[in-house]
Amino acid sequence: MTDLNSEEITQWYAQYETVFDRFSHRLEQLIEQALGAENIEFDSVNSRVKTLTAILEKIERKSYRSLSELTDVVGIRVILFLESDIDKAANILTRIFQAHPEESVDKSDELSVDQIGYRSVHHICSLGEAQIALTEREEFENLKFEIQIRTILQHAWAEIEHDRNYKFPGDIPAEYRRRLNLIAGTLELIDREFSNVVGALEVFSKSQSAADTLPDKTDRITSRSVQQLLAARGKLDVVIVPKEIIGTKVETELLRFGVHNVGELQKLMSEEFFTHFGGNNDRSNSWGVLRSAMMYADLERYFSRAWQGGFRTLRRGTVKMLTQKYGREQVSDIVSQYGLHWAE
Repeated sequence: MTDLNSEEITQWYAQYETVFDRFSHRLEQLIEQALGAENIEFDSVNSRVKTLTAILEKIERKSYRSLSELTDVVGIRVILFLESDIDKAANILTRIFQAHPEESVDKSDELSVDQIGYRSVHHICSLGEAQIALTEREEFENLKFEIQIRTILQHAWAEIEHDRNYKFPGDIPAEYRRRLNLIAGTLELIDREFSNVVGALEVFSKSQSAADTLPDKTDRITSRSVQQLLAARGKLDVVIVPKEIIGTKVETELLRFGVHNVGELQKLMSEEFFTHFGGNNDRSNSWGVLRSAMMYADLERYFSRAWQGGFRTLRRGTVKMLTQKYGREQVSDIVSQYGLHWAE
């Protein structure tokens, strides 16, 4: 349809208004289910259908020539608690729906580097073939909708700014615009810091939970106790290897080295060791960490008393860690004495 006129638009709206209403409520349900399934916490998911008056105003303002250009008759607003969840939510929703990025808008992109203001991501989507095929949703097949994703603070700012701008009969004086921008910038910093603090608290909580359930210091060493000690140190990225794979060999090495129980293992896995180990090893398994800890504690004692030929090559990160503590000459002597290889 081209060269739109108000009578045609009014007839079209009267025909589809109830469809839009059903569509908006169904989208609310789908989005709430999708976010809940991925453990994304949200404050609310709300929908709205543009009024006929708003549609007529937008068509005139934008000089639309076809109803297909109206992509936001149905709008969904997702209000999240954390800024860090915005991208996660967007990825989930653009995965379950058919996204139209060429028609979507990131309001942040509209601000220049020296501007602060309303920020929100507006995604234009449609149900897509997969969603249409799931249930009786054929009447929604060709309908597009807009999803706005914001935090609570972004939402508060957008509502205040939008409301005051539209009520003010002219340009806002520079003095007041500057003060509004300062508020917007403060809210943005608070949003970001709140996400950072919540993320740090989650890591801390996991560490504390592990520390609260640490085994008794007199207990023998097991895969479980190793996992608990690593978690208590905040080393949650270490791959936990079951004891039956290589654990028995390493447990024997620990005994020969002089580590007989959990308490002695705690001393071995010192903060000093992890400071050097963490900076030189991107990824390791739990038993490999223990071998590295023994070498770091006493390189000569490990190879003379504990090592039983279970490996012949020192990893690049381990070599760097040992060299930092013992010097290249001593490490080179050990490598030569025990017929080892090292990764340069």
